[in-house]
Order: sequence, then structure tokens, then C-alpha cells
Amino acid sequence: MRGALFACLLMLAPTAAPAAPRSPVIVELYTAQGCASCTGAGEVMETLAARRDVLPLTFSVDYWDYLGWTDTLARPEFVTRQKTYVTRFDLGEPYTPQAVVGGQGQTGALEAERLESLISRAAQAPAGPRISLSTSRTSVANGKAPKGGAEVWMVRYDPKPRSVQVRRGDNRGQTVVAVNAVRELRRLGSWRGRGLTWRLPEATEPGLVTVVIVQAPRGGRILALASSPAWSLCLGRPGLSMTVMYAGSVLGPCPRGGGGGGCSGTRDAGPASRRVEDRQPIGLARGRIKVISRRLPRAATWS
Repeated sequence: MRGALFACLLMLAPTAAPAAPRSPVIVELYTAQGCASCTGAGEVMETLAARRDVLPLTFSVDYWDYLGWTDTLARPEFVTRQKTYVTRFDLGEPYTPQAVVGGQGQTGALEAERLESLISRAAQAPAGPRISLSTSRTSVANGKAPKGGAEVWMVRYDPKPRSVQVRRGDNRGQTVVAVNAVRELRRLGSWRGRGLTWRLPEATEPGLVTVVIVQAPRGGRILALASSPAWSLCLGRPGLSMTVMYAGSVLGPCPRGGGGGGCSGTRDAGPASRRVEDRQPIGLARGRIKVISRRLPRAATWS
């Protein structure tokens, strides 16, 4: 079994040395449970979540609470982040549902053609610094920083869709679904081109996925990101992880809806897909595939 697993890992390694797979484009949705025009935005995010080239994140804001329903997912820091984009894009005032794409552009979240155009443009942006991420700390490597440096952010989101039944306000009686609902947002510090490491705080809720973002200042372009454990081997049991680096980028991400405390499978960053089982804990490092953690459950699935 162990030899078969190692062989499958080698099959995923490139024979040449191509460029590292691009990071997904982050699409930030600013929405509210009490916003009547926002109900369709959840479907947009659900569609984006099925793509491997996009990482959608839902930030709930409280602008519509005065209509009678207090948004259960809103945080003041999410409002502050959106207001940074209001200044960045010279909008005058915030609105919902708004989609901000890679820190490079913004549009109404229901404007499908414009949204897709922004995603395509953001996907062509040059790669930023490499980020390493564990459960307790993150490091940003040496690299070329933009003028004025960059900001390093930690985002934690719930990979399971969150359904909320609205009981008051314009959306009374409706069930609003938030996809990849952000639960934590924290600025870790600044990066000016020299490698730095930060310790991460403990998660405030179980089951959250951590994303570290390097972003140009004042809501500028997102230069790089790293995510864990969603961009890892999918596990049959909670509390265990085996993160695999492929050509410098983490394999990703687990689809939504995985059961049994883990996921039903993962999509990797390359064209190959493999189902692998091994009853022995392993720690592998060879070629361009590197196992960062040696903790492995009895079964892991790539599909």
C-alpha cells in the first residue's frame, strides 16, 4: 500500500519543471441577509465555488439591519474592509451585493459578464511571493514588494454553506444561503519584500478554513494567497491533515458537502486525479511533491 501511494504521488509530479500553478482568484462578495436584491448572489457564489480557479468569500455587512433583521454573520471589520474598497474604486458609498475580484476590480455581483471579465483579467496577474501556512503560523518569503509594501491578512471562512431563515424585514420568510461565509478577518502585519513569519491565533469556531492573503495596501491587488486545510488531501476523519505542496502551490480544494467529518474527495491542482489509500502514516519528500505534515488517517481520497 505504501509503495502504491508513493507511486501515485510521483505520477502527479511533472517530468519537467513548469511554472507553479496559479493561485485561484479571490472573489469577495459583500452582501446582507436583509438585502432584498442580494438573494440571487448566493447562487452566483455557489457556482463560483464549484470552480477550481476561483475562491469565493462571503462578507456579510450590517447596512440593512435597520429594516428589522439583524444580520447574523456580519462583523464590523467586514464593513471596514468594504469601505476601503469604496475609497479604492471611488464609489462614493458602499452597496450590496458587491463583488470585488482579486482587489483589481469591482462590480455588482449579479452582473455575470462583467464579473467573468474581471475574473479573467485577475487570473493573468503576475504571481506574488510564496506563502507557507501551518495550523499555528504563516510565513511570506522574500520577493518583490509593491511600492509602499503590502498587507498580510488572515481570513477564516466556513466551507459549509450557512442557511439562515430571515424572520423580519424585506426578506421575511426567505432562507438566505451564504457560501464560504467569512467568520474571521485579521490584519497580521506588513510585508516589504523580506521574508517574515507570523503566529496565527486559534480559530474561534471549529471547522473553519484559514486563508492568508498578501495584498497591496489600501485595498489593492491581491498578490498571493495560501489556504489550509481546504487545499489539502481530503480526510476521512476530523482533526488530521496531510498538506501536499505541488510545484510550490497547495493542492486544492475539497468540494463542499463532504461528510463524516471530512470530505468525499478533493480536486488537485493538476490534470491528474487519483484515489489513494494507505493504512500507514507517511512522510514523503521527493521531486516536486512534498508532504508537509506526517499525520494521515487510515484513508485519504483524491478524486
